[in-house]
Amino acid sequence: NNPISNLNLQCRHIPTGSWNSRCDIKAGGNPGEYIQTVTYNGGSNGELKLTYKYFGELIKDKFTISGTIKK
Repeated sequence: NNPISNLNLQCRHIPTGSWNSRCDIKAGGNPGEYIQTVTYNGGSNGELKLTYKYFGELIKDKFTISGTIKK
């Protein structure tokens, strides 16, 4: 049982670089677990900042994921 309805969860993505990300957040198999798939497409160093809100209430602000090209 996941108490947060996906319909009321909003996210915002601020990408730098080539990312494939959407706000397609799904309930996971455990209580309180939510899953969002984000793919870094490479090509340059990049960063993705994610912000999540539930009914307009801020849950997490500017959670950062980095993608780095290793040489």
